[in-house]
Amino acid sequence: MNNSSIRSILEKEKLNGNNFLDWYRNLRIVLRAEQKFYHLEEALPKAPAANATAAVRNAYTRRCNEQQEVACLMLASMIPELQKNLENLAAFDMLRELKVMFEQQAEQELFDTVKSFHACKQEEGQLITTRWDPSEACKPDVEDALIFYPTAEEKRFLFSTRIQQIDLQQNREPMKKKIGENVEKRLESLEQEEQIETPMLLLIVMINSGFGLDQASHLRSFKILLKISRNIILG
Repeated sequence: MNNSSIRSILEKEKLNGNNFLDWYRNLRIVLRAEQKFYHLEEALPKAPAANATAAVRNAYTRRCNEQQEVACLMLASMIPELQKNLENLAAFDMLRELKVMFEQQAEQELFDTVKSFHACKQEEGQLITTRWDPSEACKPDVEDALIFYPTAEEKRFLFSTRIQQIDLQQNREPMKKKIGENVEKRLESLEQEEQIETPMLLLIVMINSGFGLDQASHLRSFKILLKISRNIILG
């Protein structure tokens, strides 16, 4: 993919004041593809001394040119109203100013993301073995918003996710207990009917998936399955 084609994603959605996080995500994609992302994270160093080697001076000149190129790319991908106040800044300084301008917007998006995360509930009837982690679904939005809050907000979010993990676990426990009771009842019924043809396979599946059985329930179910197995083997 050439530079012009990947840069087109910035042209399609220019920074307009309401889409900073989306725009910044696209900018990161473009600069990573061009191996220039570090210009957003590091300010230009001081100019080399007059007696610096030619290699050092050339490296500095190259970095200045790349920083200017990134700054122009950023300016070209935003509306004119924003360009007017930022056109004289280097890429690193420009991004810092944009973060100040859109800090409130990012804070709201972070709040909405955390709120959505806390709203995640396991629906009745949903399989316990369904391996879906709501934190993963929210992760991209959180990572974008946390560019403004590398310390305090990140800790707050991690604390919130820990609370949510506890909530989810508590929500699962009643359902796991109910499923465990149903498994025991079903096994007892099958014992009476002697209709289990592959009891050990069922036992392996039951243990691997958990089914919400506690240790005592596992033991009782195991004894039932062994009894059925012996009856099948001995006829």
